[in-house]
Amino acid sequence: NLTTIPLLDTSNGTDFRYMFYNCKNLTTIPLLDTSKGKLFYEMFLGCTNLTSVPSLDTSNGTDFHSMFYNCINLTSVPLLDTSNGTNFYYMFYNCTNLTSVPLLATSNGNVFYAMFQGCTKLTTIPLLDTSNGTTFNNMFSSCTNLTTIPLLNTSKGKNFYEMFLGCTNLTTIPLLNASNGTDFHSMFYNCTNLTSVPSLDTSN
Repeated sequence: NLTTIPLLDTSNGTDFRYMFYNCKNLTTIPLLDTSKGKLFYEMFLGCTNLTSVPSLDTSNGTDFHSMFYNCINLTSVPLLDTSNGTNFYYMFYNCTNLTSVPLLATSNGNVFYAMFQGCTKLTTIPLLDTSNGTTFNNMFSSCTNLTTIPLLNTSKGKNFYEMFLGCTNLTTIPLLNASNGTDFHSMFYNCTNLTSVPSLDTSN
């Protein structure tokens, strides 16, 4: 039943995971000093009434998975320094009112599965460095308003299953390097407006 958070001195905090986990009635977050923070995963998971998040210093963060999971009323996300992040899976899962995502530094990221799954109001995805990514399954599944996908480096990717499942407005797919891919099941399932698919190396 928590609706507000008092001003907290978090200047020495290194671990912010689960901090507001499942605070379903929380509508706002106070400004927090997270400059020493390393773990941010599931920080706001299940905050279903949260509409905005203040600016956060995440420059030392290494894990961002499920950070905004099921924040169904979140409309925007502040610019985050994710340059040291390795895990991005479920980061924006089911953020059904999110209309845009800031540019994220993801060059160290290796896990991207379900990162944007269920983001039904997203129309575009920023350019992401996925050159170290190995798992891309469900990355954009059920993103029903996406019409295009940026060019992604998927050369190390192994799992591609359900990657675009239910992207009913997607019209094109960029050329993807799938040479290391082993699982492609349901990759384009129910992509009802897709008219063509690029040539994919599915030899494995």
